[in-house]
Amino acid sequence: MTELLWPWCLAIGWLLSFAAESLVHPRPKLPGRPLWTYLLHSGLWLLIFTVFLLIVQRPIFAMLAGLGIWLAVVLVGNAKEASLREPFVFMDFEYFTDAIKHPRLYLPFLGLWRAIALGIIAVAVIGAALWAETPLTAHMPWLVFLKYGALSLFAAACLLWVGDRWSDAPSLQPDKDIRDMGFAPSLWIYGWAERAPVQVPAARPFGPRLEPPHIPVPNPNIPELPSHTESPGHLVIVQSESFFDVRRLWPHIAPEVFRDFDAAHRQCVQSGQIRVPPWGANTIRTEFSLLTGWSPAALGIHQFQPYRFLARRPLPSIAWRLKAQGYRTICIHPYPSSFYARNTIYPLLGFDDFLDVAEFTPEDRSGPYTGDRAVADKTLQILQGATQPTFIFIITMENHGPLHLESVSAAEKKTLLLQEPPVSADDLAIYLRHVRNAGAMLQRFMSELPRLPLPSVLGFYGDHVPIMEKLYEARHFADGRTDYWLWSSRHPAPGSPQHPEIAVAELGVRALDLLEI
Repeated sequence: MTELLWPWCLAIGWLLSFAAESLVHPRPKLPGRPLWTYLLHSGLWLLIFTVFLLIVQRPIFAMLAGLGIWLAVVLVGNAKEASLREPFVFMDFEYFTDAIKHPRLYLPFLGLWRAIALGIIAVAVIGAALWAETPLTAHMPWLVFLKYGALSLFAAACLLWVGDRWSDAPSLQPDKDIRDMGFAPSLWIYGWAERAPVQVPAARPFGPRLEPPHIPVPNPNIPELPSHTESPGHLVIVQSESFFDVRRLWPHIAPEVFRDFDAAHRQCVQSGQIRVPPWGANTIRTEFSLLTGWSPAALGIHQFQPYRFLARRPLPSIAWRLKAQGYRTICIHPYPSSFYARNTIYPLLGFDDFLDVAEFTPEDRSGPYTGDRAVADKTLQILQGATQPTFIFIITMENHGPLHLESVSAAEKKTLLLQEPPVSADDLAIYLRHVRNAGAMLQRFMSELPRLPLPSVLGFYGDHVPIMEKLYEARHFADGRTDYWLWSSRHPAPGSPQHPEIAVAELGVRALDLLEI
């Protein structure tokens, strides 16, 4: 009788896997999908069930464990869709290990009830393994058990092979692909698409990747720099964490919060709204577009996570372009450089140095992360001691959520908000606290950079809007654009400031135009 549990658990689990899939947002079609999607779904379920069964020899355990993993991915995907307005894609599996390494960045967004549900699932699986079942091998010879296991794996491989051969190419619109293909098949198709031979985009906004062996190395014993206006200037580009003009979302903000930004509009060569690839997170999509000048569409399947495969080779970038002009290139990001493998990626993008959180102290924090003031201090210290033109790309961390893990007093809220929104008032006030510091950073650069021996160009922009989904929903807000400023110490602001809307891929090109190189 125990032997009959194997096919019964396999069949029941298969049916329940479709039930779990129906919980996904957006909800996939069940009838009306192509045959190959059912083959992939069935092959994946059979593979997961069989692997667990071969390990533990308990069919109920294998079924619950397989469904537990299936449901966990569904719950995490729904949490992502709620916060980031984008469903779970294959590349997001990497975030499971990132959540273990950096739990504060991820786990709070999962939510209490989802965490409880996952805990109940884990307890149920462990209970089934330790109490409710005896292993099949107690009633079945090992060779017979292994024979049936091998046949099951072979059947799974056949289903996956046929389904994959008949499959369609993904549209790279995750919402559409999940609805049309189903959740599990879409993960499979995206995973294999990412592993196809990498096609580097043909466009070269910054020219070919060039190293500057022909550029003489400056003598470090001669700190004096030429000050005439024909010399190349320093370039500082600040990617400000989660920054956008939140007054578009909630207009009742104390004027003092955006005072520095409003002043910058009058001093800059141009400023305005900027289109960025992500909503709420996935900073690397924005920074990669800025550094390479490539739009997300140019990256194909790699638009979702360009650092996994595409960026694992030297690529033309603004950093390589400036190195070819004799620049020193530095990235400052006050977080571990191993996050997103930036310690591997950034040398390939043309950066000489990467200064991460190890360069800062706990006293430099503003909230849980290194503050913008400390990052500005470090940047100006480098530029004041520079013996050659220098490009510094800054990725700030101060305003990184989760915002609800910080606290704010009623008195402070009154200094930041003229009127509180009906939801997320604390989150908004905490966000504004850090926005004010970002504005101080912008103004400090604009006041200190003109004092350097070389002229300077400054770019400043937000990587994405912050995660405040309840307030967005209450305000029916769906505008993912952020804001940018371009300033030059040798180009006075025009009498009529320009405010064109641009894509982030254009910002680096416009900054080089201001450098005149």
